[in-house]
Amino acid sequence: MNSAPTKTDALKALIAARAIRALFQPIVDLNDGMIVAHEALCRPLPDTGFASADDLFHSADECALLWDLEQVTRAVAMQAAADWPRDVRLFLNTSPSVFADERFARTLADNLARVPGLDPDQIVLEITERSESTFDHTLLRQVTLAKEAGFNIAIDDAGAGTSGLNRMMQIRPHWIKLDRQLVSGIDTDSYKQNLVRFFVHFARMSGVSIIAEGIETSPELATLMGLGVRFGQGYFLARPGERASTMDHACAAAVRERWASVEAGLPADPHSLPMVRLCTGVLVIEASLTSVAEVASQLTKNPDHSGAVVTEGRRLIGWADRRSVMAASLDSGANGPITAITRPAVCALSPDATVQEALQFACTREDDDLSQPLIIAAGPEVVGVVHMRELLRAAACDARPGTRQRATATGLPARVRADQHLELMIARGQDAALRLSRDYHADAAFIDVRRFADYNSLFGYEMGDRLIRTLGEQIDCSVARSGEAAGGVFLAHLGDDRFLLTARAGLLAPRLRLLLQAFEHTAATLTDPALLAHPAADPGTPGNAAATGPRLGLRILHLPAVFDRVAHPREVYRIEQQLRQKARNQERTMVGGGSLFITDERVGRARAMRAAA
Repeated sequence: MNSAPTKTDALKALIAARAIRALFQPIVDLNDGMIVAHEALCRPLPDTGFASADDLFHSADECALLWDLEQVTRAVAMQAAADWPRDVRLFLNTSPSVFADERFARTLADNLARVPGLDPDQIVLEITERSESTFDHTLLRQVTLAKEAGFNIAIDDAGAGTSGLNRMMQIRPHWIKLDRQLVSGIDTDSYKQNLVRFFVHFARMSGVSIIAEGIETSPELATLMGLGVRFGQGYFLARPGERASTMDHACAAAVRERWASVEAGLPADPHSLPMVRLCTGVLVIEASLTSVAEVASQLTKNPDHSGAVVTEGRRLIGWADRRSVMAASLDSGANGPITAITRPAVCALSPDATVQEALQFACTREDDDLSQPLIIAAGPEVVGVVHMRELLRAAACDARPGTRQRATATGLPARVRADQHLELMIARGQDAALRLSRDYHADAAFIDVRRFADYNSLFGYEMGDRLIRTLGEQIDCSVARSGEAAGGVFLAHLGDDRFLLTARAGLLAPRLRLLLQAFEHTAATLTDPALLAHPAADPGTPGNAAATGPRLGLRILHLPAVFDRVAHPREVYRIEQQLRQKARNQERTMVGGGSLFITDERVGRARAMRAAA
């Protein structure tokens, strides 16, 4: 009699038959709501004996068949991603033990060679951070080989493990995926928000991209966007699906609709945040009908309320805090009126009042009243209260890139001002008469520093800030020529090493090429150890130490005649991303550093055709 098939037999049969289905979950750029990547999620087919992916991979690990199973899952996912657009990446989950196998990098390259139209730089290999083992020299060797072959590396579940920072320093990933437990409920958890702020700052200074996974609600997405997280993934944005459905235009449109519904509600400036967005629910008590004991009873039933707003008809009386109510309910005053322990309220703020206005109002309070919440009311109707802690947190919010009108490092207009300017130019571009005005800027350009992250790592952030200030001054001198009024150029600092310029038609290109020449000398002085020690030294002086820092260069993306062809600033940034991908493709063939100048030829050709007509 034949014995019943074992779990190992079932696994071997599944692997031999490649009985795996690949689903794909979109990863979204939170700057513009566009799908930029898909994570492959492999599932066992029905009737294979495995109920879920967790069951399948756990069994493979127990039966020492994880290598064989992941070989199949990678092959199935890669084959499904054949001929994807060049600017869309594929994320593949990889167990640390499999990644550390000495066959991994070689086998991965062989797998990819069998898939037409898929290049190494489109593949991102995710290594989970949860495992405490196999993070040794064998894994690091395979990571190095994979990077050298052109593959991207991501650390998955960041924030979940016990030694994640050490692993990041060892692996030096291109991407970091925040663990879903860190994302869940982040809109109401200040500790999680502070930890994500740390990751965002670290990533920005290290040239790493951050993905928040497991986004399931609109408030979570809004909070992450406000914290400066660049990429997102989760059921709120899109669920996993077949390749055809997640690559379909309808899926992309649905994702953008979800993203836009949240993006539209984000304030451009933290100080413009309306109070209604900060206020919490509150117990409202009619003074003439309520005793202290009755209010205490209601507060006991509502433990989240910190007190009660006391009213008399349409008139606001004041605030009774929980501690005072509970203390009074235990003595002889329990049956007395609630007004006996109510702190008078001078006035209530409108739900549309901003953080700035609320701060100004708080400054008029007496010292004893500063701990009391601000009451938010629309006419006679109490909407809620804003506690001083929440008001101060909103006022201190500076993590979102570009939320200030002026960039701290350079003093130049920042992202908010840049977006306002782009909107103005786009509006003018829709009017034939305004396009002839000297105030209409037809062209735009984006500038950043190649190998800036390497420079920060080698010389430190203080020198990195010095480089950014120097570059800002050079752009102002060579291109903007001391401001838009004199030179017809608008210059903004979008954050880190990224700058935006706009100008009248044909003005930018020749000035930008002069900037490239000026920056070559700057790059030499800022990477020569002798000049770093003695800034006044001449880089041409014999005997100076040879430069050992990364060879810096500028990446200039030129967008001629852009503003009469877009309807929203995010479309300008989308063109920037497309040109940046083109720049990356060219940079793969460049040796060392150096500068790069790329023009959006499609827009230029369209302008020439209109002029000829």
